[in-house]
Amino acid sequence: MANYLNIERETNINFNNEEKTAQIYTCQAPMQRRFEKLAIEYPEEVKITKTYADNDGLVIEIPKTWIKVRPPNKVTEEQRQNRAARLDRNLNRGRF
Repeated sequence: MANYLNIERETNINFNNEEKTAQIYTCQAPMQRRFEKLAIEYPEEVKITKTYADNDGLVIEIPKTWIKVRPPNKVTEEQRQNRAARLDRNLNRGRF
């Protein structure tokens, strides 16, 4: 197991117009676990194509249509206050 700094642990996504799949290379353990679970749940769509024992890397192939870029949800101050009040009520009731 390689001993890399956090800044050296990266995830790269690569796809082109011709192919229907995207190749993802990652050295980040949380991403690897996520893709390993997806490979079990969706064996026809998610393929782990290569593992790199020397640098903890993993290469995954997924459908290109699964790649999404979304901005964060906008939450108004009123929504934030409502959520905080609901959390306080639930904490006081012992729900968490």
